[in-house]
Amino acid sequence: MEHDRISHKKFVKIRKQFFLTHQESDFYFEAKNSPILISVPHAVKQTRLGKQKNEELGTISTGMILADRLNTSLIVKTRNNFDDANFDKESRYKDKIKYLISAVGVKYIIDLHGLKKDRECDINLGINFGANIKNDIKLYDKILFGLQNSGFTTTIDNPYRAGERTISGYFATNYNIWTIQIEINSRITNDSKYISKLNNLLDILTTALKTIKI
Repeated sequence: MEHDRISHKKFVKIRKQFFLTHQESDFYFEAKNSPILISVPHAVKQTRLGKQKNEELGTISTGMILADRLNTSLIVKTRNNFDDANFDKESRYKDKIKYLISAVGVKYIIDLHGLKKDRECDINLGINFGANIKNDIKLYDKILFGLQNSGFTTTIDNPYRAGERTISGYFATNYNIWTIQIEINSRITNDSKYISKLNNLLDILTTALKTIKI
């Protein structure tokens, strides 16, 4: 299924407009009556073990578009408080995800991240050696085969596997939630010449996730 194509200009505009209105709190979230949660924990700079890491700007619009298309819950980190929502054992970000699991029945978490543009792969799927996606192998296959069939160079658990300390690993291990950490090469989201590939990625993920039964 093909959806409305988005221009690179609009993709960037979505991100800029978001930050104009959502930068006063630690994170922004929308709760929807859906089993899916789109998570964007590195939308802003993060601090891990005393070292600051760059924000992953392309993940913001990607997450917002997917959440809008699927009418799902969304959570986005909006302020650097010298923390890392994906790495820290405890955080208000993770606490809010716990709330959403309880309040709206989240059963699937799509955790979006960005890869440096010099990485060889287009997409890295972190599944923690299969532990994070064991509840729905068919959905994982739809995402993986959709990417591969569309020509995306896709790696599994390399360079990132989404271990137990990450959002994906933590909620799969402790809450039995189906999770996947999707690392998107920043050249796809940040370079206008790859806009066709970005639209294909959005279509693939939207189509696969729409098969989840509400």
